[in-house]
Amino acid sequence: MLYDFDNVPCGTIEKYIELLDKWNKKINLVSFKNQKELVERHIIDSLQLKKHIKEKEIVFDIGSGAGFPGLMLSYSGTKEMHLVEKIEKKANFLLVASCLSLNKIYIHNCDASEIKNIKADIIVARGLTELESIFNITQNLIKEDTKYFLLKGKNVTNEIKKALGKWHFEYIIHPSITSKEGCILEVKHLKQND
Repeated sequence: MLYDFDNVPCGTIEKYIELLDKWNKKINLVSFKNQKELVERHIIDSLQLKKHIKEKEIVFDIGSGAGFPGLMLSYSGTKEMHLVEKIEKKANFLLVASCLSLNKIYIHNCDASEIKNIKADIIVARGLTELESIFNITQNLIKEDTKYFLLKGKNVTNEIKKALGKWHFEYIIHPSITSKEGCILEVKHLKQND
């Protein structure tokens, strides 16, 4: 089955799906019923972040798992992607799948909070954990102008309220193109409350 993916070299997504199929039988990377669901629910959902990211920005995908959204963003042109995955088997899959990209990908097989000496322009995450926890584990990666683009579900307003108890930040909720209940949460100017 062929799909039209903007800016993704021809055949890359198909090769990724083949690879994912093989690995998914051995280790549980992501659940999907069929290829159509995989493409719509995971791949296109990830690729919708592309319009918010400039090609040369340094992007960190926290809890990358099967590579959503990080691998998809790299395949579609993000020049420097850091995939952070603490489960070794999943990190091994990411290492193999990263070979399909024409851009730089670094795999960090550790907790995000352990990464030192590099800062992110953009932090992305999908289905990872609550907002407050994401901020806690990524504070070592941020600088003054770091932005977050997080794929979130229907509990986003509750997560924002809870996080505002400990953190100060500006945010915009962008609608998702793949889910009525989902959204892209953009966060900037993150600072811990005094």
